[in-house]
Amino acid sequence: MHSPVEYEKNTTVQTIRDARNVLESIKGQLSCSENEKILDIGCGPGDLTTAILPLYFPTASTIIGCDISEAMVQYAQKKYGCERYQFYVLDIEKPSLWINSNKGKFDKMFSSFAFHWMKNLNQVTENMNILLKENGHVIFLSLLTHPLVELFGLIPTVTKWKKFVKPWHSCGEVQSTDNERKIDYINILEKNNFEVIKCDVEPVEYLLESLDKAIGIFDSVNPFKRDIPEDKYQSFLEDCKDYIQLCGLIKQNQLGKYVLKYTLLVVYAKKKANLCNK
Repeated sequence: MHSPVEYEKNTTVQTIRDARNVLESIKGQLSCSENEKILDIGCGPGDLTTAILPLYFPTASTIIGCDISEAMVQYAQKKYGCERYQFYVLDIEKPSLWINSNKGKFDKMFSSFAFHWMKNLNQVTENMNILLKENGHVIFLSLLTHPLVELFGLIPTVTKWKKFVKPWHSCGEVQSTDNERKIDYINILEKNNFEVIKCDVEPVEYLLESLDKAIGIFDSVNPFKRDIPEDKYQSFLEDCKDYIQLCGLIKQNQLGKYVLKYTLLVVYAKKKANLCNK
C-alpha cells in the first residue's frame, strides 16, 4: 500500500461498511467507560479510525492508530491528528520499546483488513496481550479469501510478468480451509491468554459498477507495484483486468454489476485476568 490517497479513495466505502457491520453485530456486548484508550492496529490512512470507532466508543478519551507504513501514518496524522486522534508507526509483528512502554494501557483494540498481511500472528497476539489491560477486548476482521488475493498468487506464474516479481504467499497456508485457519486463530489467541467470545467465518459480497473499480482496489494494495517498471505499469494493470475476467475471479450479476465475493474471519476476544496478580 504505497499511496494513502489512492488507498483511501478506493477502499474506504467497503472497509467502513464491513467494519460497521462487525461492530453492529457485537455492540450489545460492548461497553465504553469514560476516558478509555482504543488502539486501531493497521489503521492505514486513518479514515476508519476517525469515522467509525468514535461511533462505538463515544466516551473514549484517546483513539490511537498504528501502522507499519510511515507514509500512511504521516498522512493520517496530517489529516486527522489532534488531541483525541493520534497516529504512530508501529510494526505489531515485532517486540518494541513502544509496546513495552505502553504495557497495559489500552482498554480495547480494533483491526480491520490488516491481519491477513501479517505472517507472525503469534507475536502479534503476544504484543496485543502486552498492550491490553486485564479484561480488555480485541475486535478484528481479517480476510480469509479474496479474488484479488488470488490474483496476487497468479501474477508471478504468468510468463509476461514473472521476471519482475517474486512469488507471493499470504499468511495462511494455501492448503488450509477456512475452518482450519479459524481454529489456528483460536489456538493462537487462547495460547496468549485470550478468551474467544466470537470467531466466525463470514461470506461477504460487495458490488462494483465496473472492473475498473476492481482494478482501482487492486492497484491501491498491489504488493508488486514497485517491482513493475513504470513505463509498463499501465499495460500490467490492463493484463490484470483480463486475468480477472479470464479466470472468473469477479463475475457480473444480472443487473450488470460486478460482484466481489470474499470471506472474512470476525473475532471478538477478551484478555483474561492474570491470576498471579490476584
